[in-house]
Amino acid sequence: MRHQGRAALLHQSLRFQLRNTAVQVIEIMPPGSKLACATRRVTNPTPCPSMKYIAETMALLTEQPEATEIVVDATKPLRVAERDGVYEQRYTDFKQSRSP
Repeated sequence: MRHQGRAALLHQSLRFQLRNTAVQVIEIMPPGSKLACATRRVTNPTPCPSMKYIAETMALLTEQPEATEIVVDATKPLRVAERDGVYEQRYTDFKQSRSP
């Protein structure tokens, strides 16, 4: 939940700083990828292919030009976990899927 708080703070700060400009701030939530971390050789066992992610992101940006947040299908389970009351379980599952 700390990460969500920092992201929200950054998003709001940018929106405030750019409020009188033509710049639009859109938060784009990426799914897990197949790339390994630099310090740990952990990869996502069920990655979202990057071309699929890019295509879905571009389609959502086209469909929702005034959106403040873009969430692809692969990311939705984590995005709505807190709202659905399953954040701890999904976060635990996510961490376990990343451990070597």
